[in-house]
Amino acid sequence: MDFKVEFNWALKLKPENGLKEEELEAGKTYEFWKSGNRIYPLNIPIDLINQNWEAVAKIIIVEFKNLENRCLGEIQGDKALRRGRKENFNRLLERNRANNQRQKDIGFLEC
Repeated sequence: MDFKVEFNWALKLKPENGLKEEELEAGKTYEFWKSGNRIYPLNIPIDLINQNWEAVAKIIIVEFKNLENRCLGEIQGDKALRRGRKENFNRLLERNRANNQRQKDIGFLEC
């Protein structure tokens, strides 16, 4: 028997998973849910990523729990990302996606 779990150091959400970018406020708590089982760092600021792979804010995951193929949790708004930090982070994400695609294209990531 096996158990697949992802370790995530950023939280990527779509509106249907609880992301309401326009409503994010520091100190307020929001619920989120994602498919699959995941592990997140608790009580430290991490990046919140929207469905377009854009970093939109720093958040703190207050709690999460894994159910059958589903992860539920609560986040607390920490702060909006400054424009320069947001642009730098988004460039880094794009570079990582391009590198991963190149590795897939040459068969490096296949096991």
